[in-house]
Amino acid sequence: MALAPGTRLGPYEILATAGAGGMGEVYRARDTRLDRTVAIKVLPEPVMADPMRRQRLEREARAVSKLNHPHICVLFDVGHQDGLDFLVMEYLEGETLEERLRKGPLTLAQLWRCSLELAGALDTAHENGIIHRDLKPGNVMLTRGGAKLLDFGLARPASESRPEAAMSEEPTRAAPLTREGAVIGTAPYMSPEQVEGKEVDARSDIFSFGSMLYEMATGRRAFTGKHSISVASAILEKEPEPMRTLQPTAPPALQHIIAVCLAKSPDDRWQSARDLLIELKWAAESVPQTAAGSPSPRKASVWIAWSLAILAVGAAIAVTLIRSPGGQPDRMRPLMRLSAELPPGMIIDRHLGAQLAMSPDGSRIVTMETDLGGEFVRYTITRTLGQSDFVRVPGETGYGPAFSPDGQWLAVAVAGESGGKLRKIPLQGGSPVTLCDVPNSFRGMSWGDDGQIVASFNNGTTGLVRVPSAGGKPEVLTRVDRQKGETEHAWPQVLPGSRAVLFTVYGPRGRLDPEITVLSLVDGTRKAISRSGDYGRYFPSGHLLYFHQDTMLAAPFDLSRLEMEGSPQPVLEGVNVGLGGGADFAFSQTGDAVYASSQGPTFDYEIQWLDASGQSRPLHMLHALYESPSLSPDGKRLAFEMASGPLHGDIWIKDLGRETLSRLTRLPGRNNIPVWTPDGQGIVFFSYGHDAQGIYWVRYDGTGEPQRLMEMGGDFLSPYSFSPDGKRLAYSSYKNGSERCEIWTVPIEGDRDHPRSGRPELFLSGDSFADGPAFSPDGRWLAYFSNESGGYEVYVRPFPGPGERVQVSTGGGTRPLWSPDGRRLYFLDGEARINVVDCSTTGASFSAGRPRRWSEKSLAFVGGNYPYTLAPDGKSFAVVLRSGTQDQPEQAPKDSVQVLLNFSEELAHKAPPSRKPGP
Repeated sequence: MALAPGTRLGPYEILATAGAGGMGEVYRARDTRLDRTVAIKVLPEPVMADPMRRQRLEREARAVSKLNHPHICVLFDVGHQDGLDFLVMEYLEGETLEERLRKGPLTLAQLWRCSLELAGALDTAHENGIIHRDLKPGNVMLTRGGAKLLDFGLARPASESRPEAAMSEEPTRAAPLTREGAVIGTAPYMSPEQVEGKEVDARSDIFSFGSMLYEMATGRRAFTGKHSISVASAILEKEPEPMRTLQPTAPPALQHIIAVCLAKSPDDRWQSARDLLIELKWAAESVPQTAAGSPSPRKASVWIAWSLAILAVGAAIAVTLIRSPGGQPDRMRPLMRLSAELPPGMIIDRHLGAQLAMSPDGSRIVTMETDLGGEFVRYTITRTLGQSDFVRVPGETGYGPAFSPDGQWLAVAVAGESGGKLRKIPLQGGSPVTLCDVPNSFRGMSWGDDGQIVASFNNGTTGLVRVPSAGGKPEVLTRVDRQKGETEHAWPQVLPGSRAVLFTVYGPRGRLDPEITVLSLVDGTRKAISRSGDYGRYFPSGHLLYFHQDTMLAAPFDLSRLEMEGSPQPVLEGVNVGLGGGADFAFSQTGDAVYASSQGPTFDYEIQWLDASGQSRPLHMLHALYESPSLSPDGKRLAFEMASGPLHGDIWIKDLGRETLSRLTRLPGRNNIPVWTPDGQGIVFFSYGHDAQGIYWVRYDGTGEPQRLMEMGGDFLSPYSFSPDGKRLAYSSYKNGSERCEIWTVPIEGDRDHPRSGRPELFLSGDSFADGPAFSPDGRWLAYFSNESGGYEVYVRPFPGPGERVQVSTGGGTRPLWSPDGRRLYFLDGEARINVVDCSTTGASFSAGRPRRWSEKSLAFVGGNYPYTLAPDGKSFAVVLRSGTQDQPEQAPKDSVQVLLNFSEELAHKAPPSRKPGP
């Protein structure tokens, strides 16, 4: 029988179920003496009388108590009460490695870190005579402090590692835990000797470790089958599919380590975890030189540590020395890596991507930076290799920069609330020139050597357009084929000779469905080049470059036939790729390159209480990337999203009374925009980045599985507000790749624990962008914001209608919130400051007073979701703010871009072209 919340086991109070299975039930609990959250593992009642299972619990306690390592779950206590035996362990927040691998393989940097941590933990266990015997992704927890090895329920001292008479018939999950059968272990990760029921030693754990490492690198299990018997047969008789066919970015050193781990005979494996750890350390230090085309970390740190003063002089000298008089790279010169720092307090906004440009002659770098001291203040800055500092580019700031072929002009897209402008800026001085209007869904451009600019103008049906560099009406080159599942055409590059364009086609899942395509500008035909990469670029050395996560791959490319030749090879790691797929990477026609690292500084946020006087006080001070805070109807809990990447984030719940934090969602991909049901018992949210995208419902305490209310289809569905009776949900539907966003409502039927959605009803449509619907407390009105009049303003319409709209904001406004009594409406102005307007209703009419500023403090948000939520008393807000670095600019992190001189030689070495480059 499961233990109910509130049950006491000694000083421990049960809070919620965390997992259950044959080896025990796990609960989240509170240590009332030390006021900390712990995990408690208890044997279930039906097997309490089984001496073998009780013995295993005791064995786990003895095993874990001997181990002291930062990456092994800590055992705090053991106990017995009311016939229950239990362990008290460290409570870990995060996700299991098994859950993480459902999203795909780890990046190489993540793999090295995780494998080194786990190998160190395993070495400690073996040194203490403990063999785990059930190493698998489900027994590894990924936390903010790193990987944690857990669940020693099958562990035993090496001296006792004799055959068992039980077997696990199928792979185990995070819950249920390991079950019994004929051999102890979990089928896909068992060693051959475990499968055969022979004695096992530490080398059995090493085989299981190799199976995990293979899966971490490829996203696929090493041994598979329809059932446990076929899996066991594969372990005994077959070799895993070659890694190079599944993951071309895997370094040879890693493949060698895994192959030795997975040797069928224990004598052919690494003989100890210490040997394995040493090999992993060596590979982690040496692989960057092989895979990324750069010196080892020790050597690289010397180059990167150069100051700007040295760079200013040294780079200019280096350019002179390494180039021949004809301007082409001297083929005998090696790659040189330099670092160019941005001004203090400035960073590259890594959420945007594609914010770097390099002049054709390699003498100038341009990037878009963000001021940490302000709120979304962006500048276009440039520097030449002979300068010591970046300087501001005259004219308006923009994004998506592109140089003219002669390097004298810079084209940028200038954002606007209802659409922006494409402008070119003379770098030698003068006024910017407007070329045409651009939509806000702009995704990059390229300036061809024929004087034409090809840009991505995704406005619903249009994909790529061609604009004369002197200005004029854009000519449509491609249209998004939604019948084929296309959503965007992005990141164009005009190839030499201006006879073809390389670009990326995205499918229904965005960055999860990229296809690098080439378009002939002569006859309009299209051809797919690669279906496994993003942000394709033709490099003047004769290579096609593209990105898989943050790793750049290169392959020879025949420019005359527009075909890739040979196998792609990894050449550079750690390049930042933004939310929309654009990489912060650029290059010159002389063979140099520049990029922004994916590990650079980024925005840190915290959640604070904010009152009308402008005073803020801590609410949740852990620095992270937060979005969409949402207070429960009783104000006792705060839900919010904590993102860990462009396509990954989860919703967390903070109990404000007890100051406890728990993770609510564990679906793969991105889970955001939490909305409480009016009774405070459930939360709806939007989940995307996986095959089952849509709007979900889940109990606020995390019990039970999330239930999908609505499928996403080809649109992004954002839930925002419930009617007061909880029977209708208002949401917006964004037409992916367009400038249209509609407002819908849907009835919510069924009981509280099993809700279901009815037939959606359109509330507001048209060619404009309408978003953020919010029901009034009496359910009679719906507030929203829209650009239907040009700029974004807040409006109120009667619900369900009909009736006229009333404009509430007067100088721009978005993201409305009602006060609890419905007499005030709050919204954000263009600088993300909270404004308020008094409202009144008379019969069927609604009127609004004059808007006024509620607070002078600018809120912080990146993803466009709500950065604030109103407390039930209507006196304060929980808001997302930047961390304290903006008040201490001298402590602000320094950002930089990495300059790769003579990068073409590195490409020629790693992926030799079979043909001479040229049109």
